[in-house]
Amino acid sequence: MSVKISFVIPAYNESQFIEACLLSIRSRIERLGIKGEIIVVDNGSSDNTAALAQKYADQVYSISRNTVSCARNLGAKKANNELLAFVDGDVELTDRWMACLKTHYKQMLKKPSFVTGAQCLVPGNGTWIEKYWFANLKDKYLGGANILTSKSAFANIGGFDESLTTGEDYDFCLRAIANNEINYHINSGFVAVHLGFPKDLKNFYRRERWHGKGDVQNITSALKSKVVLISLFYLFCYVAIIVSFIAGSTLLSIKVAIIWATINLVLTKIRFRESSLVAVVLNSFLHPVYFLARLASFFT
Repeated sequence: MSVKISFVIPAYNESQFIEACLLSIRSRIERLGIKGEIIVVDNGSSDNTAALAQKYADQVYSISRNTVSCARNLGAKKANNELLAFVDGDVELTDRWMACLKTHYKQMLKKPSFVTGAQCLVPGNGTWIEKYWFANLKDKYLGGANILTSKSAFANIGGFDESLTTGEDYDFCLRAIANNEINYHINSGFVAVHLGFPKDLKNFYRRERWHGKGDVQNITSALKSKVVLISLFYLFCYVAIIVSFIAGSTLLSIKVAIIWATINLVLTKIRFRESSLVAVVLNSFLHPVYFLARLASFFT
């Protein structure tokens, strides 16, 4: 039985990575005899993403700038195969990914009410931010960069919410998990590499500020978010440290700073509890940047 699958790739200004992404798919499906259909939805790019995609994709659709959900949903609608793989334009698939697909293909067709995939790995030559922060993040919710499902399951779930600017993959997973008809599970065999993780503090801050929008779309969602509440606590500590120092209460300022630093270290240890001591220490410096960026989402 030949494997048939449609790869849906939303892309916005991905000229730096789109060729590597598509080539990683095209070269493997041709070598392994997989009947893979590659669909790229150019989401209003201002660079030459669409032109580069034409070299490798079977179909390229261009839309005006919209949410990534809109691009993914359009790609799913245009797909000719029952199996769908949502892959971001800055992600490379691996031989292990394809091998896992071939292993589970018959089961997927037999029981198509599923959502699976895996978190992306960082590049082998990644920066310290990639290797210690992103490589150590553990989450039971799949990112939109590497999700597999079927057309029927996708329709049952309702697709991606096109009203969400960000956090649409988290929302999709929540609805999949809540649906008793859907078998939601992570399969680490679907190994993909994320090329577009931020490599410096500036882009790390920008990324987290962008993703923070999902938590602050309204007051209700903000108050339910642990990240938002912790960000507000960090802000309170920063203000207390500065105000007490300006007021001449240096000792109080130092005490608040020590309390904040201790809590920050504990939170980092909790978040990266399965990581090395080096990762915890380095990430304790990134955590304040992370929460500051999430707090800044209020104002973007």
